[in-house]
Amino acid sequence: MNVVVMTRRRVRSALNSHMERAARLGLLSLTIADILCCLASLVVAVGAVERTLFESGDDTLRMLIVAYGPYMQNALAKSSTWLVVVTAVGRYIAICRPLEARSLSAGPRNTCFAVAAAFLGSALIELPTVWTYSISRFDCPETYYLLDYFY
Repeated sequence: MNVVVMTRRRVRSALNSHMERAARLGLLSLTIADILCCLASLVVAVGAVERTLFESGDDTLRMLIVAYGPYMQNALAKSSTWLVVVTAVGRYIAICRPLEARSLSAGPRNTCFAVAAAFLGSALIELPTVWTYSISRFDCPETYYLLDYFY
């Protein structure tokens, strides 16, 4: 509901200062990160039945969810946390340093940079999760994939 309300034309046109636009952008990105985190958690919970042997035709998507779903889930959760920090820092600057707020970080451009840095930093921090499993292919009469933990 937040996305619907914050993207309405009336809300966008009512915001006339750079600080208000930056605050709306930060809150909108936080809302989108929370939605993506919930969707990733739902996909991992529904699609990931812990199995290690997958048939090639039917279970490829499930194998990818088991192997890479936790990475997406954790990266999006961390990005949501960092976006809360970005929003809190912006509010701190606007409240505690109102005279310097315009020059410090009160613009939509700086907020876009901070949002991108939060998503990129979270994705980089969670990279070791990608290397949890190794995927091995076995060609028997049918092709099977085996997920095995790296040691």
